[in-house]
Amino acid sequence: QPRSRGLGDVYKRQLPYTLGELKLLEISLLNWLKKLGILSKLYGSLEIDSFLLIQRELTNGILLSDLIQTLFNVKIPGIFKDPKVEATCISNIRKPLEILRR
Repeated sequence: QPRSRGLGDVYKRQLPYTLGELKLLEISLLNWLKKLGILSKLYGSLEIDSFLLIQRELTNGILLSDLIQTLFNVKIPGIFKDPKVEATCISNIRKPLEILRR
């Protein structure tokens, strides 16, 4: 069974950031997503303070789709809200990327 990976695992990949800098970046990105209203749309009033709490939506394309729809004020048709298989997740990721290619 795959285990969740945290910032320490990311840090081991030799990124040019300290663990503290990675945490500040994570907090900054989460605050930005909160200000855009994306986290409240997905999680209601649940306090999100770590990427680990949103890992599923990060990897299945839901968060990316919501982000692109919010930033570009577009509707992306055909997004699966609860994808069960990898192919569906990939489809969810490709659709918002097509918006960025235009």
